[in-house]
Amino acid sequence: MFKSKVRDLIIPQSEHARLAATLAFFWGNREFDRPPLPFETLLKAVALHDRAFGYLDSHAIGEMSDEVWIRLQRRGLEGGDGDLLCDTLIQLHIKRLAGHLKGPAGRKFREEIEKSVQKNLSTLSIDIERLERSDRVTAICDSIAFDFSFEEPVHSSSFVYPHNRSNGELEIEYQVHPGGEVQVSPWPFSVDIIKGFVLGYKPTSYPQLPDPVFVPYQVVPGMW
Repeated sequence: MFKSKVRDLIIPQSEHARLAATLAFFWGNREFDRPPLPFETLLKAVALHDRAFGYLDSHAIGEMSDEVWIRLQRRGLEGGDGDLLCDTLIQLHIKRLAGHLKGPAGRKFREEIEKSVQKNLSTLSIDIERLERSDRVTAICDSIAFDFSFEEPVHSSSFVYPHNRSNGELEIEYQVHPGGEVQVSPWPFSVDIIKGFVLGYKPTSYPQLPDPVFVPYQVVPGMW
């Protein structure tokens, strides 16, 4: 769960993931190709990338030990519906996040994921490059939703491959502003503006008696 940096509010991992999937849903325009994988599979992977935490999780970002984080993430490596391609995309995402882990436990966890990814690739008969390019889209959608969920001003960026037939990378910057506005440049989405909301919850009764708070967002092109 995300604890707001500016007020008493909790945003669960599931709501953060829903925002990330919404951004992925609108990915692609004349300047940015959709990732080179079935689009519905990508959307599913982005929506479920934090499935290990459940719907109303109680593990605060930044307060978990590495051991707890690994134990939770291990639950998310495989789903229950047999969608191997989706599982592999999520595994790549978790492996990327696991890059921050230090010591033998982190190295062992990354090796465990890599073995599973390689096994899946041989079954799927798909090359890793297509998945890694798609993972770049997962990464930036996740990062924007991640930073938004703390409700604190942030200026960050991430690199993507704008064209599937080119190796050229492009840096996309984004800024999270007070009040829920997010600016993105250059603009990779198919619509001129993305509006919606995530559900936050008052911490006094969370998660036993969830008391929802609507947290609106507005994603727009440009940069201050």
